[in-house]
Amino acid sequence: MARTIIYLDYGCSRKEAEKKAAQILTNDGYCEVEQDGEMIWMKGDVKLSGIRGIKVDYEDEKIKLSGWIKGLVGGETPLHGIAGAVTKKDVKKAIKKIEASISKS
Repeated sequence: MARTIIYLDYGCSRKEAEKKAAQILTNDGYCEVEQDGEMIWMKGDVKLSGIRGIKVDYEDEKIKLSGWIKGLVGGETPLHGIAGAVTKKDVKKAIKKIEASISKS
């Protein structure tokens, strides 16, 4: 799995952080699904625009956000690099919204 991983300290309760992250992702068109034994947020279509994936894990006082894209050919691609730049930008934007909403000031 090739994923971009970001760790954030959250400035609210875990329950509130979970609620905010879920609301942001839902509003951005992501759906929570189980894939290969893990709960992830997905958006898109592999044939048309590619799959956008975000996984949110809660560890002690930190949130681990993993982001990636997946196209028709190949596996997961992290959010750096130029390939799939428009699709990657969409995932980065959602992650930034979560960061702004739950991070400690």
